[in-house]
Amino acid sequence: MKSDRINYIVVGGFVILMLTGIVISVASLTGRTGATDTYFTRYEDVTGLKFGSQVLYMGFPVGQVEKISPELENGALVFRLELALTERFKDWKVPSDSVAQMKSA
Repeated sequence: MKSDRINYIVVGGFVILMLTGIVISVASLTGRTGATDTYFTRYEDVTGLKFGSQVLYMGFPVGQVEKISPELENGALVFRLELALTERFKDWKVPSDSVAQMKSA
């Protein structure tokens, strides 16, 4: 009787450990860990850009595209991008007159 209880505890602990490992792995692979600082920009063409695309600063990955939404601006269709920069770069202040550029390889 006591042996059965110990087996259930061992199996339960193993299952909880594995589920925790899966959650941590998925979070790290998707880049969804930690706080972010949000920036917005608008483009007329977002071909090739998608949710999760990397945001680079001088070639260094600092965040990702969180959301792309179409909007009408002065009668023309534009796309509003929400960019999430990881909090560890919060000391890198982006000047208000900065210009965002899209580049593809």
